[in-house]
Amino acid sequence: MRTIYGITLDTPLMLGTAQYPSPAIMAEAFRASRASVATVSLRREGGQGQAFWDIIRGLGVHVLPNTAGCYSAREAITTAQMAREVTGATVAAALEELGWREARVATALNGAFVPKAARADTRLTAGDRLEVLAPMQGG
Repeated sequence: MRTIYGITLDTPLMLGTAQYPSPAIMAEAFRASRASVATVSLRREGGQGQAFWDIIRGLGVHVLPNTAGCYSAREAITTAQMAREVTGATVAAALEELGWREARVATALNGAFVPKAARADTRLTAGDRLEVLAPMQGG
């Protein structure tokens, strides 16, 4: 076992998720290699829908987002910041962990709006998708 940035991995082996002939072959490659981490191109895989993420979750590995498919440094930085795992048990705890506790933001959990008053009571489970929208200046 190895601990990297506070995450304990059974093995430090990482595998990418692109270029497999099928999802079944990709899953078999992960099982055979015993990799602990899947690198996922957020831009490339973003349009694949829930089925792709269900396969990744089923592998039981950590996800390391990568920015392949981005066309500028700004797009790559934004994409990387959008995909982070959190350990908080509630929406409010996740916002605290991400540094958004005092910020005026809108939140959605798995596509459903979560009002500010409900954040402390709205529990997170493995695989949930939390979206945080903040007003920004500029164009």
